[in-house]
Amino acid sequence: MDYPIAGNDDAIRSVRVILATVSQTVTQAHAEFEAKFARRKQIEAEAAQPTPEPSPAPAEAPASPATPEQLATLQA
Repeated sequence: MDYPIAGNDDAIRSVRVILATVSQTVTQAHAEFEAKFARRKQIEAEAAQPTPEPSPAPAEAPASPATPEQLATLQA
């Protein structure tokens, strides 16, 4: 024990106060444990899911052959 608890352990009221405090602390610790466990399980489930690969870029349509007018402007 870290702290002495003053109380008349023969009196039922003292016993109830001490046990209520211990019970409340246990309940709170259990709730915190469950919350941490649920959070850790969720993180592990997200990590286990494969990440979708990005879809490849759409293929460009092949260029149409140059017209004689386009060739003439390129040669000039």
